[in-house]
Amino acid sequence: MNVEHIKEAVSETLLSIQFDEFEVDEVKRIFDQWSDVTFLEEFFHNNYDDLNGDFYKMASVDEAVLKTLSYAKDFSKLLKSSALGENGRNLNDLFRPYNKHSTEKIRERSKARGVEPRSWLRLYAIRLDDNLFVITGGAIKLTFKMDRDHLEMEDKKMDIVAGYFKSEKIDSKNDYCFIDFDGDEE
Repeated sequence: MNVEHIKEAVSETLLSIQFDEFEVDEVKRIFDQWSDVTFLEEFFHNNYDDLNGDFYKMASVDEAVLKTLSYAKDFSKLLKSSALGENGRNLNDLFRPYNKHSTEKIRERSKARGVEPRSWLRLYAIRLDDNLFVITGGAIKLTFKMDRDHLEMEDKKMDIVAGYFKSEKIDSKNDYCFIDFDGDEE
């Protein structure tokens, strides 16, 4: 898996990676999945033990699908409004260090969770600077640890993107002009 393109989702605040394995960037791919009933039904059936486990204790796949559709809609609105600096919030308010004991100052691995307190939706990103995040992926996280294949893939994608920016010597907002963007701005 390699970085294929970088898209400006919101100029100078929110970027999205497109990996060579996918036809769209990660923001679009993730939110498309989270609004696809067929994908969600299959995901929750395949991960039913986690859905009904100690963390969420939800017995109904249908209920999980409906909650996810609602969570995704709210999360998308929050992401966009934070990226645009609306309501006195920005992306720094949404994203947290991926590891709460992180000491990373350059290309910090970060995460954001959905709006609802018990939301299982996660976005993963690399923080390049104050209020400048690059989305590397997202997942439905039904377990406390990142010990499922789809979650471990998100770890790997953050590492790939951090390595890409390191090789390109992109460390901060000062290097923004050196990022080679592809795709149309929304």
